Amino acid sequence: MQTKTCALARGRTLYLVLALSFIIGGSVGGAWETAWAFIRGRGLVWTSGLVLFPLCNPIYGLGAMLSAFHALREEGRLRRFAFSFISLSLLEYVMSVLEEAFLGTRSWDYSAMPFNLNGRVNLLYCLFFAFLGLFFSEAILPRIRRTVDRHGDDLIAPCLLFALVYALCAMLSLTLLSSGQAGQVVKFFYPMMKPL
Repeated sequence: MQTKTCALARGRTLYLVLALSFIIGGSVGGAWETAWAFIRGRGLVWTSGLVLFPLCNPIYGLGAMLSAFHALREEGRLRRFAFSFISLSLLEYVMSVLEEAFLGTRSWDYSAMPFNLNGRVNLLYCLFFAFLGLFFSEAILPRIRRTVDRHGDDLIAPCLLFALVYALCAMLSLTLLSSGQAGQVVKFFYPMMKPL
């Protein structure tokens, strides 16, 4: 019975670490994308990907989860860098393909940049994602693990609530995107922002 309890606790800890990685990575990534668009002179634009949820970009969230999951199993810095380069670039490529296949839209196009692959990824951003994954695994993940170790049980309800609200927003977003009404919702909730 003791072994089963320990396995459940380890599993719960892993899920909490991954959930917090998604929340933090997605939120910081969404804020970064919004700031980057503003710096580049595009104004305040909606950059949270396909989910109408304030500043939580699902691609950055999933990327943070991938980086965290791999970093929990792999010690070597070079291996974590290579994993981030490959997996996060592949994630961006696949998400672009899925968006275009299911919704008929493309949120980004790198065709004008050198060393791009079908305009969906490019070498510069692949390197950026590799460094970002390494930074996340070395600077953010240890803090997340300490927080989960100290407050694990207290984090379950907020993480589940976030997951529920995020899932509902994702379903609503996909429904609105498929009917061509997402821009109206963004304008209503975020009048200063425009869809990207």
